[in-house]
Amino acid sequence: MAFFLFLCLCQLFAFDFVSWQGVLGFLLKLVIAYSALHYYHSRRESFELIYVKVMATLSMLSLPLFALNFYRHVGIQLERTIQKSTFFYTSFDTPAEFVRNSGMFWEPGAFAGYLILAFLFIVALNGRFQIGPFKKEALWLLLGILSSLSTTGYLAFGVIAAVYFLTNYSFGKFIIAPLFGVLMVMAYNSLDFLQAKVLAQYEEATEMDIYDVSNTRFGALNMDLVYINSSPWYGNGLHYSTRYRFHPWVTEDIGHGNGMSNFIVFWGIPLFLLWLFWVYHFFKKRLYSGILSALAMIIIVLILQGEQFLNHPLFMIFFIYTAFSSQKLVIENTLGR
Repeated sequence: MAFFLFLCLCQLFAFDFVSWQGVLGFLLKLVIAYSALHYYHSRRESFELIYVKVMATLSMLSLPLFALNFYRHVGIQLERTIQKSTFFYTSFDTPAEFVRNSGMFWEPGAFAGYLILAFLFIVALNGRFQIGPFKKEALWLLLGILSSLSTTGYLAFGVIAAVYFLTNYSFGKFIIAPLFGVLMVMAYNSLDFLQAKVLAQYEEATEMDIYDVSNTRFGALNMDLVYINSSPWYGNGLHYSTRYRFHPWVTEDIGHGNGMSNFIVFWGIPLFLLWLFWVYHFFKKRLYSGILSALAMIIIVLILQGEQFLNHPLFMIFFIYTAFSSQKLVIENTLGR
C-alpha cells in the first residue's frame, strides 16, 4: 500500500491531480484480497482448492441457464438494458446465434478468464500440468470455457492443453501435440469468433492514428502505448483527466479491452513487472520448474489481453500470496488429510 501511495505522490507531482477516491477504492480491493487469503489461511484451508471447487460449481449451474438463454431472457434487470441476472447467470437479450455463456460474470470473456485461472490453480495444486484428482471439476470448467465462445479463453486453454500433452506423454511431442496443433489451426480458421474477430481488431488497430480511441484488444494497446511512453515509471493515474489526457473528450468508461495495457497506463511498467514476478514466484514454489512457471505466467498475461482482471481483488492476490502460501498445507488439503 505504501508503494501504491508513493506512485500516487509521483502522479500528484507530475499532473497536479490524483483521484484519491479512486486510489482508496483500489487499496480497498487489496484489503479484500488480503482478508480472503487471511481467512482461509487461518482456517488452514487451501484458497486454490476452494476456488477450483467454487468455479466448477458455478460452471455447472450456468449450463442449464445458458440453455434457457437461447429461448428466454429472464432475471433481474441490470444497468445495461440487454443484461439480466439470475445471480448464477447473466442473461443477454441477443439473437440465439450470438448467445454465449457468461456465467455469473459481466461478459463471457470474464467468465472464461476466471475458469482459466481455476485450471492453473489445478496445475498448482498438482505440482505439474496434470488433472490429478480434479477430473470432475476439470470437466465442468472445460464445458464452461467451451460454451463461453471466448477468443482469449480458447487460446489460453489451447496453450494449457498443449503443455499438458507435451509434459505427460512420451509420444506427445511426436503424435498428440502436432495433432492438437492441427486441430487448433483448423478451429481458428473455421470459427468466426476466433480468426475473423482477431483479424478485424488487428486491422482496426493498424489503421488508428494518435487521436483515435478504441476499446478492442489491439486498438486499446495501440492507444495506450502513447500514455505508457509518456509516463512509463509511475503511470498516469486513475482519473479520466490524467489517464486520457491526450484524448480529453473521453469522459466516461469506454469498455477498455486490454487489461494489461490499462493497468500499465494506470500504475507504470515497474509495478506491472513486480506483479508478474510474484505470479511467477507463486507457480515456481508449486511447480519447481522455471519453464512451466513461466508458461503459467504467460497464460495469465494472455487472458489479461481481454479483460480488466487486475482491477479486481482476485488477481491482486498475487501481490501478497507469498505471505500466506504453504506448499505442505496445499498438499494436505488436496489429499483430504
